[in-house]
Amino acid sequence: QVGVTNVLVLRTSISAISGDTAGRLDVDLTGSGEGMYACGGKIVDIVWEKTAPDSPFVYTYKDGTPLVFGEGRTYVNIISTNANVTVS
Repeated sequence: QVGVTNVLVLRTSISAISGDTAGRLDVDLTGSGEGMYACGGKIVDIVWEKTAPDSPFVYTYKDGTPLVFGEGRTYVNIISTNANVTVS
């Protein structure tokens, strides 16, 4: 179990690093993508953006309204753009 108030699921491009024998992955976290935000028993679609490697993430609802987090801890899960998500 994880005790958090906010859960983010961010979709992005993930690929194996070519020639890497340790199995490391290249996770693209610069640019923008889609995702989901869960809080208080509700789940909504969101958009994330990160303009540079050293810049913060910016989260908005699909209509461009800034996402406001619930007070408490946040868990961020980064998944591949083609990964399936099941909510129960």
